[in-house]
Amino acid sequence: EPGSTVGYSAESVLEFQDVSFTVKIKDKETKSKKDKAIIQGVSAVVKSGHVLAILGPSGAGKTTLINVLTLNAFGGVSKGYVALNGNTITPKSFVRECYVVSQQDFHWPFLTAKETLTYAAQLYLNGTAEEAADKVTSILTSMGLSGCADTLVGNEFMQGL
Repeated sequence: EPGSTVGYSAESVLEFQDVSFTVKIKDKETKSKKDKAIIQGVSAVVKSGHVLAILGPSGAGKTTLINVLTLNAFGGVSKGYVALNGNTITPKSFVRECYVVSQQDFHWPFLTAKETLTYAAQLYLNGTAEEAADKVTSILTSMGLSGCADTLVGNEFMQGL
């Protein structure tokens, strides 16, 4: 299948060219709908081991750009080229090769790190409870979190991790 090596090369490359996102708005004078560009003409290449910083004031379109790049933009029209290792990103390839950490933390603050991972493992893995527990232990160990496995996750109102 084309793109089957996406994400597994020695050096991954995320590339996007001429990315734009437009929405329809109502013209105050004519009362007709017209296009408004939220972002336009955004391009970059990011290679493994490098960081892409998206900076700008409130309302500049930072979140919109991330939503377009992660195929999560809605309410308008996305255009442009987005590719990983030269292969155009599709919903299928994105799910297989990428992960987005959201701006908001949606974890339950009253669960421990181990309980949170166990909940996710039981929800997403197609295996037994024992296999889920083994996976949780493996993740905690590989991430260096074994020492805080029983610590509450917490949030801005409740101290935790």
